[in-house]
Amino acid sequence: MIKTRIAVAARKGGVGKTSIASGIASILITQNKKVLVIDLDPQSNAAYALGVDPTAPGTAELLLGQNPIPLTAIPGLDVLPGGPNLTSQQIQSLHPEDLADAIATLNYDAVILDCPPGNESLERLGVVAANVALVIT
Repeated sequence: MIKTRIAVAARKGGVGKTSIASGIASILITQNKKVLVIDLDPQSNAAYALGVDPTAPGTAELLLGQNPIPLTAIPGLDVLPGGPNLTSQQIQSLHPEDLADAIATLNYDAVILDCPPGNESLERLGVVAANVALVIT
């Protein structure tokens, strides 16, 4: 069971959500935690920032019940890229608990959820899946 699930959210872009999410992940791995960053942004900003392939299967596939293989940015830090498939009607209409259910069985000490700006349904998935929400203003 994942002990720490942190959503980083804001309603507008360019306020530092991805930088903060990446920074939190970096701090946690220095404490020997196994961390997964889930990129909920259709633009895949977290994947770009952490240096992994933003076009690889990731968060959308997880939400659709598939088992994407997280990409390793550095030892201890894995990433599920976002991408344009997150804007599909099927994903936009998911129940708010679906992401929480999808990550419940993953084997990580912490999951950082990098929420997108301006997309209420994806942001809701991230915040509901978290046990801590950081709202950037």
